[in-house]
Amino acid sequence: MKLFRNIIHLFIWQGSTYLIPLIVTPYLTRTLGIGGYGVFGFSLAVTTYGMLLTDWGFNQSAAQKVARAEDDPEQLRILFWNTMVARVGLAILAMILLMIVTLTVPMLRAIWPVLLAASLVIVSTAFSANFFLQGMQKMGAFAISALMGRLAIIPLMLFFVHTPQDVMMAALIQNGTQIISAVTSIVIAARIVPLFPMRIDVRGAFGEIVDGWHLFLSQFSVSLYTQANAVVVGFVAGTNQAGLLTASQRISQAFQQLVTPINMAVYPMVNRLSHSDPPAAVRLMFRVLAGQAAFSALLSLGMFLVSPYIVPIFLGHNFAAATPVVQMLSLLPFFAGVSNVLGGNMLLPLGLRGPFMFSLMASGAVNICLLFLLTPTYGAYGGAVSAVLTEIFLCVAMGGGLIANRAVFTRMRAGERP
Repeated sequence: MKLFRNIIHLFIWQGSTYLIPLIVTPYLTRTLGIGGYGVFGFSLAVTTYGMLLTDWGFNQSAAQKVARAEDDPEQLRILFWNTMVARVGLAILAMILLMIVTLTVPMLRAIWPVLLAASLVIVSTAFSANFFLQGMQKMGAFAISALMGRLAIIPLMLFFVHTPQDVMMAALIQNGTQIISAVTSIVIAARIVPLFPMRIDVRGAFGEIVDGWHLFLSQFSVSLYTQANAVVVGFVAGTNQAGLLTASQRISQAFQQLVTPINMAVYPMVNRLSHSDPPAAVRLMFRVLAGQAAFSALLSLGMFLVSPYIVPIFLGHNFAAATPVVQMLSLLPFFAGVSNVLGGNMLLPLGLRGPFMFSLMASGAVNICLLFLLTPTYGAYGGAVSAVLTEIFLCVAMGGGLIANRAVFTRMRAGERP
């Protein structure tokens, strides 16, 4: 019952994270045009790398520690502040790196105001306590904190964004409103567990960074076959093609992210069961894999069938060239749904970090190679093909890692911890 309730709460969170921006997308594609929307999407993709550096995988590594220390308030307070200090330090580093890259790359220097506005996502990530709420399995509070900022996007976009020259304002609203969510998450966390007085321990913060490095590399590798596509397409084929791909990805993500709440709700539970009841953890893993594969297959089929109708309605007739791109991306919900379970809810809880890391890093390398091979000729469509082929490769690699280490399932069924 608790797992089901958490999944429902995370669907609410998912709505605030993806569906609310999705509601705004038809307005932005028509108001900003292909070129303006391309700059908008390209800037968000670039600053996402600063967000990844700031997050450093704490939403998994720190959340896992929080889940295991749920009954120890003092340990929870230490984990909270160590992680927050680490995030702030990484955010400062991310902003410095973004400034250096912007000043040295002519294409980025030309759109620096938009990049500066989009970089607020780095600030919001630094002060977000969502890792803590997720680890405590307070998914209702998690959803509320995200919803607080996201709800402001719709009226602000309608009020301030009216012409293609308002790209900077659109980026500012899109990422700046997340600061509201971050502050709300800290307030909610402080009500769940006493977090004050504040504890600043630089050595402890550095320890959290060390513990989460493998997850940062995994998320960075994931970005090489998600966010990198829009960035590479923008550099190689121009911002118009980046706009087509970004708009198509909005539709794909609307379907794809419907399975994310299940993964996030299962993650702390399967980690706890792997230590307290290993046989139950194994049963949960395979049930989630089967259920998510079936659900994701239906999502992919539905997305492919509605693509010719939803593109002109959702994106506008100027984006008609996005239809084949969306149809290609319709394969992603299925393969991404399967790979998310194989990786986050099986390989990691089983302690198989090596196969997990290898799969993600190899997939990132495969995608980059495919992008530079396909994008010069096929533009946005090439970026979509690359994303799909890479996700298939990731499923095969992770599945192979589990098969190669299948003995761990036998030991867990016998009651042994991974």
